Amino acid sequence: MIKKFLERYKTVLGILLILAYLIGAGILVHDVLRDARVKKVNVIVEDSLMNRFVTVDDIIEMLKDSGVVLMGKVCDSVNTYRIENIIDHNSMVKKSEVYVTYGGEVYIRIWQRNPIVRIITYDKESYYIDEDGYLMPYVEGKPGRVLVVTGKIDAPLALFDKNFNVLHSEILFNRDTLLKEIYELSEYIYNNSFWRSNIEQIYVQNENDFHLIPKVGCFLINFGDIKDYEKKFRNLFVFYKDVLPKVGWNTYKSIDLRFENQIVCKKVKKY
Repeated sequence: MIKKFLERYKTVLGILLILAYLIGAGILVHDVLRDARVKKVNVIVEDSLMNRFVTVDDIIEMLKDSGVVLMGKVCDSVNTYRIENIIDHNSMVKKSEVYVTYGGEVYIRIWQRNPIVRIITYDKESYYIDEDGYLMPYVEGKPGRVLVVTGKIDAPLALFDKNFNVLHSEILFNRDTLLKEIYELSEYIYNNSFWRSNIEQIYVQNENDFHLIPKVGCFLINFGDIKDYEKKFRNLFVFYKDVLPKVGWNTYKSIDLRFENQIVCKKVKKY
């Protein structure tokens, strides 16, 4: 009994010592930050090799325009929450993380949004939808290499986003809209390496009538509506693998997937 009591006492004592150390370390760090001043600001765009919608200079300019001064500021007075809020307001930013080290350095880490499709409406307005269903405005000079959707699209950005800020998928996709269908189709293509490499563009012929434009071949794929779209893509994949390599990529002018369990093709006329 005495042995068990001593072992339990040692455990409790050990926990108390650890807590005391952490509290003491916290107080020490707080004291250091209270007296130290910012001597360096590090801005890191974590995924800059994949997308270039946001640069280090963009972030610095954004903070400058918002009146945020960091160099020489007392570390303990740096409002990291405010800085994150300013940066996250940028529609190209997915999230940010700001923290101050006891050495007097401020770290600002940025993660960009990742667009999967670019929408070009019938009146030539252009914007993106990212992988999470957020709308992103198109920025001239910073194009994203993604699937493009054109055609009869009457969906201006202001219709969904009156303040021209990012729009969450819960707002956009809780109702049936053309953009919802475009997003679902584009998301499937984006997440499938084969179709991502082979489909270049979607053309909206009419509501519930999509055409796919491939990167290789002179044919047009009449996809129809998005009902059973996964099945349609599976059938098309078999056609790509088993038929086109044999007959040639320029044999057909159209491939029609609108019919149940069959693919109807029209050949190119030879004169």
